[in-house]
Amino acid sequence: MCNFVQIEEVRSRLHVDVNVGPRSLPAPPPIESFTDMCLHPSIVKDIEFHEYTRPTSIQAQAMPVALSGRDLLGCAETGSGKTAAFTIPMIQMVVIFNLIFVFQCQYAALIGSNTS
Repeated sequence: MCNFVQIEEVRSRLHVDVNVGPRSLPAPPPIESFTDMCLHPSIVKDIEFHEYTRPTSIQAQAMPVALSGRDLLGCAETGSGKTAAFTIPMIQMVVIFNLIFVFQCQYAALIGSNTS
């Protein structure tokens, strides 16, 4: 993506609203395809096996943010792909950087669900 106008056009088409704090850098642009993310081949293989063809709106914007190492809070409907939006980037980081550690009372990732 070349410029702000193009990024906003994609976000508008995907119905994605991005809010960034006043002292933060702009959010990375959304992706339009899983191949845009240069994922590890084993992850791509699993995505293809499950017949996912395009990222959902939450995945399109959340995955680049998560892969950039930034904090992320995403809200979307049940069944919209939120879990994959957070876990695919985590798996990518583990695979790429061999981040297999044994944690004692520490979280590598915490994903919460508000089911009330």
